[in-house]
Amino acid sequence: MAPDQNGTPVDFSSGDTQIVTLNFTMDTAWPIEDCEFVATLQNKDSGQGNQTGTTSGYPIKAWETIQTIKQGAIDLTLDFSVPSTVVNKGETVTFTNNTHGGYIGVPETYEWHFPGATPDTSSAQNPSVVYNECGPHDVTLIVWRGGQMDTLTREAYIQVGPNVAINATPNDTACWYQTINLDATTTGATSYLWEPGGMTTPSIDVTYAQYGTGLHEFTVTVNANGCEITKEVSAYLDVCSGIDTKTRELKVSAYPNPSNGTFTVELNTPTAIIADLTISNSLGMTVRSFNNLSFSENENHIMTISGLQPGIYFMTLHNKEVNKVQKIVVK
Repeated sequence: MAPDQNGTPVDFSSGDTQIVTLNFTMDTAWPIEDCEFVATLQNKDSGQGNQTGTTSGYPIKAWETIQTIKQGAIDLTLDFSVPSTVVNKGETVTFTNNTHGGYIGVPETYEWHFPGATPDTSSAQNPSVVYNECGPHDVTLIVWRGGQMDTLTREAYIQVGPNVAINATPNDTACWYQTINLDATTTGATSYLWEPGGMTTPSIDVTYAQYGTGLHEFTVTVNANGCEITKEVSAYLDVCSGIDTKTRELKVSAYPNPSNGTFTVELNTPTAIIADLTISNSLGMTVRSFNNLSFSENENHIMTISGLQPGIYFMTLHNKEVNKVQKIVVK
């Protein structure tokens, strides 16, 4: 008994509700999940009307039990697990019930819900089900243990078919002169389809030349292991207006324009900078790249670019502070 064999006095003279804090030292050899606390509220009789005998001529005061409750040392805690949360279509999945705590030695019942599986409900402790619907699926477990009941729902816990994740590089938001790469490469995939555009590659590039500035929304449909999974992703090309001033001061020209595939590029900046020069086609693919070009203040820098096939190209000179784009045409 706490704090000793005489129990803990409780005085209700100040109100019907009293809060008592009890401290226990548990034996380390006891499995805490198999322990419970039993609290009994007793009223000590005055000795006038409810006596059980006498000792040395004095009445023995009786104890009247008013209420007894018990509580597990650990609250009822629901938990379950599976060997893998990503499974193939038609695969059998066995759930292990790891519920513990709460009342001890009392009847216990289970109620499982498996949307998208067969069967979709179960009362077994460790049920097995089969998933024939692709995509993510919730799992719910309800446990009744004695007078206690609790519910655990894990959303999208089981993924049937490939778990398609789309990575955006360098990020899903970039300045308009940068390229955003969206990569949906998935193990075991047999096909990809991006919309809009109809591209069938694992990844695509989002460029200003092809899409312009602003928010662009895409879907990719991946086929793998008998499942067709569609995911949505967005990419945003910002105008990055904070660099307009330095951009206006930067001079870039290419001539002749149009040309037969060979250009003379002339560049001039008011301050010394280091920048990259890229030339991309109308699909946003880089066909020429010159990195870390160094420009002195007011330097007139001339270079020749040749070997371009007929088509429309975009020449971009940029770094973190400046960017300049010019359209060039090869006939």
